[in-house]
Amino acid sequence: PEKKLAESTLKLTEYRLKRLETDLGLQIVEDITVQNVAEYLDKHFKKDAYIKHRGVLSELFRFAITKGYRKDNPVEVTLAKSDYDKSRQRLKLNEFKAIYEIAPDWMKVAMDLSLITLQGRHEICNMKFTDIKDGFIYVIRQKTKKNEWAHIRIALTPTISEIIQRARKSGVVTPFIVHREPERRIRAKTRQHWTQLTLNDFSARFRELRDNTGLFDKVPKENRPTFHEIRSLGSWLYEKEGYDRAEYVQKLMAHADEKMTEHYQSGHEQKWLDVNADLTLKNVFK
Repeated sequence: PEKKLAESTLKLTEYRLKRLETDLGLQIVEDITVQNVAEYLDKHFKKDAYIKHRGVLSELFRFAITKGYRKDNPVEVTLAKSDYDKSRQRLKLNEFKAIYEIAPDWMKVAMDLSLITLQGRHEICNMKFTDIKDGFIYVIRQKTKKNEWAHIRIALTPTISEIIQRARKSGVVTPFIVHREPERRIRAKTRQHWTQLTLNDFSARFRELRDNTGLFDKVPKENRPTFHEIRSLGSWLYEKEGYDRAEYVQKLMAHADEKMTEHYQSGHEQKWLDVNADLTLKNVFK
């Protein structure tokens, strides 16, 4: 409780704890070796899941040390695997346009908002009309909301205002900018309003539209771009238009440092570094 985790992070942590309890719960803490941990992680997890479950398991052993159950942490010396390449490919502009062309109006609003404001799925799905005040949209980035840079207000440009106006024209009375009228009005626990899209439903709908374009038929499902990649595409487009990464794009993306923004902008095209080679042969052979 003292960690004050966000609700979404808390749910994921509980999920991983239950998995570890199911797999390892009957083993005696002091008997678990580095080899046991390494074999368990290698057998059951890959990539991001490996990293996340390893992190929770390591924290459990650190807690065990504070309670006197162990003197060491067998997880710390296992392979971190923190440098693996993410397999999900970037979303190209032509692919964005293809998905956009067959998307319903509410998804077009979501895609436009993400591309222009560089906000992610959680922020887009939870953005309300009441977040618009005095010419700004007020946004709190969910992943980093405990940090100062996560609280941003985005000035309403003519483009953003036009997107908001399109959202208002749906004819549905709702507090949410991105919304749709489902066939049945069901109030789920994860919804604040019957017109709100749950994050899972939203992602599933985007994946369906993406796959219906036919552009990704030869790409393994785990490698196909998700809605999150619109954020990356938008940041790259800002850079192409000449907007400064550190002073403009980084702040809009609510990143703590320029390195993370650079990561999001990478992978869209080969960059060439301008250099000079001013050494003269005359000086070499004089």
